[in-house]
Amino acid sequence: MNYFLYVDDIRTDDRFYRSLTIQSQYEPHIIRSYMEAIDFFQAHPDSVFILDLDHDLGFDEDNDVERNGYDICRYVIENGVHVIAFHIHSMNPVGTANMRQLLTHYGIREI
Repeated sequence: MNYFLYVDDIRTDDRFYRSLTIQSQYEPHIIRSYMEAIDFFQAHPDSVFILDLDHDLGFDEDNDVERNGYDICRYVIENGVHVIAFHIHSMNPVGTANMRQLLTHYGIREI
């Protein structure tokens, strides 16, 4: 199965997904946290993913800063998750640059 994961703790904007020609090939899912993303990857080990990433993912249940989009990118690289493309919609310029640099360094294309 192929999945389009929109990773954001608050927003639900799917304009980018709707603008892509992949709609019939990739099932969309909204992911709200680092752990939700990891759980999804682990539940679908043989899947192909396109990610639409936010960097800042809010706070966890203990009101501590949640792991962020960069942590998700690190997990993808370290665990060989089959991500073929990504898009970043974060308003955090440093986080955006870090995620972009990591993913493109490992050959994942930005769309």
